[in-house]
Amino acid sequence: MTDGIRANLSDDGTKVSLEFLPASGVQGTLHLTADQLLKLNQQLGSLRAQMVKNDTVPELEGQQIEAIINPKWHLQPGLIGEASMLCFQHPAFGPLGFAVPVDQVQKMVQLLSNHVALAAKSRETPQ
Repeated sequence: MTDGIRANLSDDGTKVSLEFLPASGVQGTLHLTADQLLKLNQQLGSLRAQMVKNDTVPELEGQQIEAIINPKWHLQPGLIGEASMLCFQHPAFGPLGFAVPVDQVQKMVQLLSNHVALAAKSRETPQ
């Protein structure tokens, strides 16, 4: 993680220990349950968002992205004016939602429709 903190999962998989190493200048260990860890992740994420709010958002193309396979998701069309809310359950960060403007929804629908058509065509093609 960093030079000052070591994170470990308990043998039974029910707790995480955050051990403060000498380089941190702090002594001690925090033991967190899954719920406590989720709340800490959310709070730290919120603080990070405030720290970078004026930064330029980097492009996603070419970035290494950790995929969440088949998450539970929900779509709330037109929830926020001209935007739709795309929500999903992330195992590390809990429920997340993205307000997507209508023009971007149209682009997503087109790209996903193309993907579905290509997948259907590949299933029809004999191997």
